[in-house]
Amino acid sequence: MDESFDTSIVLPDPSSFKAVDIDRPMTHPGRVQGLDYTKWAVAIVDLNSKPDRIEAERRRIAGKGYQLLGGRPVVEGWASAEVWVIPREIHEQRLAARQRMMIDGIATGRYTESVMPREVINRGRG
Repeated sequence: MDESFDTSIVLPDPSSFKAVDIDRPMTHPGRVQGLDYTKWAVAIVDLNSKPDRIEAERRRIAGKGYQLLGGRPVVEGWASAEVWVIPREIHEQRLAARQRMMIDGIATGRYTESVMPREVINRGRG
């Protein structure tokens, strides 16, 4: 083994970190400020993407029934974004219909169980 290749790491001193400012509001990347998420579901288009990608996303989102949000929405963590919304109730109905379609497809052999979303739990250690 070549001992000249150092693979060790050097961590910073924990005391060099700033204390958590509990008075500063937490940011939630992708969250639209002032929007009631109990009433609305959101789709975001990154306007810094390539023009053909932006147009494709707009068509895809509009095809699902979303409508462009008016005004000047602020999306946390996004420099330039377009916000599309759909009433939460309609969004939930669409999700339920999609899940029924997948369950029916599994029952008839059209799909395998891998089409169903899996719950991922990451609790870390300790």
